[in-house]
Amino acid sequence: MNYKRYSGKLLHLMYPEFLEVEKRGPNWFAASLDRKTTVAIVIDPEPEAAQGFARVVRNPYFAKSGGIKVDREGYFRFDSGLEGYERIARLNDALGRAYTYGWAIDGNFKTHILNVLITTVERDWHNGSIWESLVRSIRVVT
Repeated sequence: MNYKRYSGKLLHLMYPEFLEVEKRGPNWFAASLDRKTTVAIVIDPEPEAAQGFARVVRNPYFAKSGGIKVDREGYFRFDSGLEGYERIARLNDALGRAYTYGWAIDGNFKTHILNVLITTVERDWHNGSIWESLVRSIRVVT
């Protein structure tokens, strides 16, 4: 997989080359051409939005929803300084095959709050490794 580098005033990261960046600045958004894969990063959201996102990511009843399988969930800390709570989940079809993957991160990078949401179809999941690379590459310049 080939990657592109994004270096904004506040946010630096590496992302898969098949994504097209649609929004730059403190809040970053990229999507595949068919829009079946998206990545949204919000830096320092409004307090109400940050609290709402945190409630969604940490909701203990999430896994009890039909067709959803949580693959990884809990506290994390990367060497880059990004830390917080994450949930990686997949929505399965009627035959139990993964249809859509989602990775939600309620995180902090030094003094900044980060909300990260990655949604992708099976074709673009690649065992999660490309998304792990993206998340681990996130740097917030202070």
